[in-house]
Amino acid sequence: MKREFGYFFEMNFKKPPFYFVMIFIMALFSFTLAQLFADETTKQILANESIARIYIAEMLYVM
Repeated sequence: MKREFGYFFEMNFKKPPFYFVMIFIMALFSFTLAQLFADETTKQILANESIARIYIAEMLYVM
């Protein structure tokens, strides 16, 4: 059973749709982060170092 799951996942990871979906997710994630840090209010919040640490920690926790 363990070998069957390994083969199943190995075959799925080699399929082109898997790569397209992963590239789309990475692009969406990168675009969202870029837009978030381009916002002027976010820059002002991140100017304070202690608030920036909490803000980034919350973002990582949500992810």
